[in-house]
Amino acid sequence: MSRTGQVVSRDEIVEHVWGNKPDFNRNLLDVTLCHLRRKVELEGRPRLIHSVRGAGFVLRSADDPPPRKRES
Repeated sequence: MSRTGQVVSRDEIVEHVWGNKPDFNRNLLDVTLCHLRRKVELEGRPRLIHSVRGAGFVLRSADDPPPRKRES
């Protein structure tokens, strides 16, 4: 995965997955990530998808350093 360990904004994810739709329901991203987490994250194992408050989300392993906000 090319962006592992990098914070990706909510807008970037929405644009990449659903395109630029003016009537897009932002809650769809939250629901989709919830379903994805249930599928890929096993109980008792470190989380893979992390929320970064005010920045977006990051995909990382237990060995990765803590996420940092991307510079604009």
